[in-house]
Amino acid sequence: MRVLESFAPRIEVYSIDESWLDFSGVQGDLEALGRGIQLAVKKQVGIGVGVGFGPTKTLAKAANFSAKKWRKETGGGVVLMDEIRRDKLLQWMPVDEIWGIGRQLSKRLELMGVKKAIDLQRYDRKSLRKLFNVNVEKTSMELKGVYCYALSEGAEPKQTIASTRSFGERITELQGLREAVTTYTSRACAKLRSEAQLSSCLQVFTPACAGA
Repeated sequence: MRVLESFAPRIEVYSIDESWLDFSGVQGDLEALGRGIQLAVKKQVGIGVGVGFGPTKTLAKAANFSAKKWRKETGGGVVLMDEIRRDKLLQWMPVDEIWGIGRQLSKRLELMGVKKAIDLQRYDRKSLRKLFNVNVEKTSMELKGVYCYALSEGAEPKQTIASTRSFGERITELQGLREAVTTYTSRACAKLRSEAQLSSCLQVFTPACAGA
């Protein structure tokens, strides 16, 4: 991800191999910029990447989907900044390929006649909120080019971290209980350290056995 950080002031790491970069206000040839990113990653990391530009997260994902789908024709880079090009892709793109729309949700949408991304884009937003939730409404708006999902530069720190497991065997001695609790506490602490967090409270609990 360090290679990508050299191209944009703000970046959101979405997964181990995928990120969003903020190019707000950037003037110039985005296709050339995309090729520059591809060359840099190839040179420094040794892998090929797809690049998709869009005014919203959802459209950027759609552009990236298109870049990967037609890598030979697009060179692995697609820019969806104008409405004509955007809607041309959305007319073809299956609704289940939209970022945030899973298989189960897409099945419900297809029963309503929403089979392509363009159908979701043009669907009445109030009806989407009523039938589904605000996130589906936002996705529809993002397909129109309306920015709804902000860039997140880091995950929110967890409020709780737990290590809960059932004992592998019945424990009847205090020493065995101490060893088990120590092991699970160590695992929880390891999780805490891995996320570079601190804790102000530690709670240890054990389930009571029936008849004890």
